[in-house]
Amino acid sequence: MNASVALESRSPIGPAKSWSRAAGKGTAGGAGRRALRRIVGLLDDAVFLLLAVLLIPAAILLVGTPVALSVGVLLEIGQGVFLGLLTTAAPVIVAITAALFLARYLSRR
Repeated sequence: MNASVALESRSPIGPAKSWSRAAGKGTAGGAGRRALRRIVGLLDDAVFLLLAVLLIPAAILLVGTPVALSVGVLLEIGQGVFLGLLTTAAPVIVAITAALFLARYLSRR
């Protein structure tokens, strides 16, 4: 290493300049750009709001419809099973209940 090479204290790139105020330029063009950015921002917000208003109900429908249909099918299956048990097992249930009641009644005597 050469000890005679000294590090420069300043950068060879130089300081950053503000282009809107460099060389005596005014900010009249900046006001137009700000207005344009504001309009673009408002349009962006309006489009996002419209998408949110339209897509949130669509997402609820897309998720909710299969859930509602599957719950309906499960309820129909449950009602069918319950009614099937009542029609086929009703005499057996009545006989078991009567036998338990009779056994309890006779055990008290």
